[in-house]
Amino acid sequence: MKLITVSILIIYVLIQPVFAGLDYSEKSQHKFRYEVKGEIIVKPDRAIFPIIITVQSKSYKFSLQNANKIVSALKSDTKKLDNEVFSISSSDFFKKHKRRKKINLSFWGDDNKNAAKTKYIAYLIVKFNNTVTFEDRAKYIAESLDFINNFKKKYIKDENTSIYQEGSFYEIDNVEQFREKIVNSVYQKAKLMADIVGKYEGLVPVIKEVYFDQGIIEDIINFNSASLSINAKLEYTFK
Repeated sequence: MKLITVSILIIYVLIQPVFAGLDYSEKSQHKFRYEVKGEIIVKPDRAIFPIIITVQSKSYKFSLQNANKIVSALKSDTKKLDNEVFSISSSDFFKKHKRRKKINLSFWGDDNKNAAKTKYIAYLIVKFNNTVTFEDRAKYIAESLDFINNFKKKYIKDENTSIYQEGSFYEIDNVEQFREKIVNSVYQKAKLMADIVGKYEGLVPVIKEVYFDQGIIEDIINFNSASLSINAKLEYTFK
């Protein structure tokens, strides 16, 4: 009888899985790091319609005066709309909204042609309160576009005046009011991940350290939906 000797070689392999931001530490299987994005969905609370007004005259003084008259007429016409919803702002130099930090009044011209031009940017602002429905938001936007088109028609035959609407957008006035809810969503995801890992490890994971990004990431999806998020990194240990 031939004796057959079987040698068994046991190889221990340290596996480092990465799953949805999950990263096991290279030093120990009894701690892991998890990168997560806390995110909530909210509704924008205003729509902004920039209205570009360009006036040409024989001097910058007169072109500015004429531009101011048009802005005054624009404000007057806006009062015919719902004052709790619609308003005109033409001086946003000190506003903190990131999309309106640009100067909204400029001058340029051609001295040889005796043409002095003033470019004035006014903003039609549409406010959405918390009770405004999707249908009402759509109605307000349609009403805004009709209003701007009708106002433009008043000056369509004026060769020295150009009025058009450009680059409408939506925004959230104060994202900081949602910080607590966003952070709470981070911990909800952290708990879910701990439950999943603990189930397979047979141990109880606990959060050791948490690192949050300072800024809130704002992603406007449409006039009825926006995403607010904060990136975070968590390190767990096991009991």
